[in-house]
Amino acid sequence: MMISAMRMTSVLGVLVLVACGGSAPAESTTPAATANAATGESWRTIAPANEGFSVEVPYDAPMQESEVAPGVMQHQYIAAPADGSSAFIVGVVHRAAAASPEEAQQLLRAAYDAMAHADGAQAEEPTPVTLNGETGIGFAATMMSEGQRMVFVTQMFVHGDKFIQFLAILDATVAENGLPESVTRFMRSAQLN
Repeated sequence: MMISAMRMTSVLGVLVLVACGGSAPAESTTPAATANAATGESWRTIAPANEGFSVEVPYDAPMQESEVAPGVMQHQYIAAPADGSSAFIVGVVHRAAAASPEEAQQLLRAAYDAMAHADGAQAEEPTPVTLNGETGIGFAATMMSEGQRMVFVTQMFVHGDKFIQFLAILDATVAENGLPESVTRFMRSAQLN
């Protein structure tokens, strides 16, 4: 499950860039930081320098860096248990310049459309989400990943020269009776800085 989930977040960053006139990605993903996987939930706050966010995660969150277009970098912080049953991901696309309010709305809509129109996806309509005075969108989508029905819960923001996505991924059967407290805690702890 995790491989597809990580690819999904990479694809979203690429689709956002393509939607705003960027070019196709250069396929090179390299670990930029390492951390030992936690053996169990142990919540901690991550607030990497120059990334524009802070959030609580239940596992170590090593950063992976990808060049998604010439000179445009995406950083992904992926917190997941060893069994790969869920993931808490923050993706940050570093853009060349800050987006205008109109462009920011177009980027958010393009990212939503990319998920909502993925093959077999069922997505809620996006709702406005405000963090630190900035408005983004939040929604959940159910889709298939390596033969499993998964729920993708996300909040997305255009924050200055960054596109920031907070994403929790879990098996759809786990979410049938509501989202687990871990997803709620992750999303509620998200901040832009």
